[in-house]
Formats: sequence, C-alpha cells, structure tokens
Amino acid sequence: MVTRFLAFARQNVTYTSRGLAGVYSIHYMARGMFIHTIRTSEVHPEILEARLGKDVWEVLARLRTALIAWDIREERTQFFLDHQADLTGILAFVREEMPESAVRSEVAWYLQELREELRSIIDAGALDAGSCSYFAVYNSPPEHRPVDPQQWHPLTIAFIEELRPSLAAVIKPRYIDKWLQTPHPFLGGASPIQVIDGGQGEHVRDLIGQMRNGFGS
Repeated sequence: MVTRFLAFARQNVTYTSRGLAGVYSIHYMARGMFIHTIRTSEVHPEILEARLGKDVWEVLARLRTALIAWDIREERTQFFLDHQADLTGILAFVREEMPESAVRSEVAWYLQELREELRSIIDAGALDAGSCSYFAVYNSPPEHRPVDPQQWHPLTIAFIEELRPSLAAVIKPRYIDKWLQTPHPFLGGASPIQVIDGGQGEHVRDLIGQMRNGFGS
C-alpha cells in the first residue's frame, strides 16, 4: 500500500515514508523514545487475529520483535520495522525460505503484499541507511478501478497523465487510479478526478506537493 520507508540517522532523526497515500517527514529528538512509543502501541494479538485471521497472525508472530503491527484499521495495517533487531526471520520471509502452510487466496495475497513491502525496504538499502522503517499494507485487495478515458473530458485525462510521475513518487502505481477516484477531505470531499474535471486541477497538483512534504495524505 507506497513503498514506505523511514530512514533514521543518529539523533535529531528525520524519516521519510513513501506509502499507500503519502510521504511524511517528521523530526524526532531521540530514536529510543519513538521506538518505545511504537512498541507500547503495538496492536494486541487478539485484535490482529480477529481482523486478519489466524493464518496471518501466526506468520506475523514469527516476525516479531523486528516487525511490529502498531496500527490496524478497517482498510489497512501499519507496520514498524526495527532495523537493529534480529532480522533473520524477516530475511527468511522475504526470500520465501520460511515454511508456510496452505492458506486461503486472500491470505496469500496479504502475505505477498507484506513480502513485497519488506523487499522494497531491503532493496532500497534502508536497512543500512537508517534505524527503522514503517509502511502500510491493505488488509484485503483494494478494488481496482482503472480511470475510464471515455467517462472524462480529454483534457482531464491529459492532465492526469501529466500528474502520474509525481503521483508515483507518493503512491504505488497500481493504486493511483483508485486514489484519483476516491473522495478526499483536502478537496472538500470531492475526488481528485472530479476536481480536475471541474477545471481546478492545480488544487490536485498542490495536494500532491503537500503529500510529498508530509501533509494531505
């Protein structure tokens, strides 16, 4: 759901996160305080199991304490990865070396999304560059709604194509069309594509800029 990752550096740390719907930059005076806050807000196992199912929870239990589910909502779950923890289980999971029992298709989808997020953090070199990362995973496959060029004015479609490279910096490409057609509070409850079609595409461009700077997600 964005490859999101944070890169922490010593003290006065800054992290950035490219994720499902935004980029965040936040400064913390002490890494230890942040990690303590994350760990104390970790989701209770029974909540995770009830929301995601026993199969998912069993896999997540094997990835602790390096990977923490710290915020679970109806649509997605946010995870925290401690780069300084024992990452043996994480690496085995990403390399698909961890034994997994046969699971339902939606569970297999979820675990693959989780695996891809972790792989993107590793491939980006974030494990060496910072102290921790965080990212979000949808709890179930989001509805795929490609933008229909026949439904919108040609200038609207052209403007969207112009915005796609900027959007790809803050939203995973496969979720861009969904984002464009989803009502957004920063746009008065209208969807970005509706605002663009109404001739106010610069408001959407401004919103993307805010997302890159850590606001408006």
